[in-house]
Amino acid sequence: MPVIFNSVIKQFLGSGLFLGSGPKPSGGAFSDIPLELVPLYEELKALDGVTHKTKPALSLDYGSRFLAKLALGIGGLFLDPAFRSSEYAALLRKFLWTKKLQDRQKIPILGRNFIAESDPNFTKVASFLRWPGGHILVIWPTARALVLYAAFFEKQAATIVVSNEPSHWQNMETATAQCT
Repeated sequence: MPVIFNSVIKQFLGSGLFLGSGPKPSGGAFSDIPLELVPLYEELKALDGVTHKTKPALSLDYGSRFLAKLALGIGGLFLDPAFRSSEYAALLRKFLWTKKLQDRQKIPILGRNFIAESDPNFTKVASFLRWPGGHILVIWPTARALVLYAAFFEKQAATIVVSNEPSHWQNMETATAQCT
């Protein structure tokens, strides 16, 4: 969690912070709202308490790109540094950044998406690897690949191959023990 927090904080270093929900606290990181932003502040303040109707567009395939990002992150944190420049990591990056579903389907990334068809074997695994209301990430080495199993809110489960090169994870047990 500190990695994510620090990554977000780093993006806002040097940014001005303005408190729009009340008076500016004395001291601390908050500044007065600049004159050029006062009209925007007034417009937003007028919307307080107003119900907003939105129609966000969300692709049913959102999970596959998320899984690719998760696989890259897990690989970057826990696998041999050679993973980061491997062909499979390049495929994961390509998959992540390819916008169209039809184009992503041509990229040979193995796994099972959150919205895949029902599979009794996967259902058995998902019922065993569950935490009521919680999230689970399992890194599972097989003979030919390192698989990431991800389950969110106990209901949405998927898998993705993180690496197809055993040399990337042969020392993973040591690496993960050092992180705990």
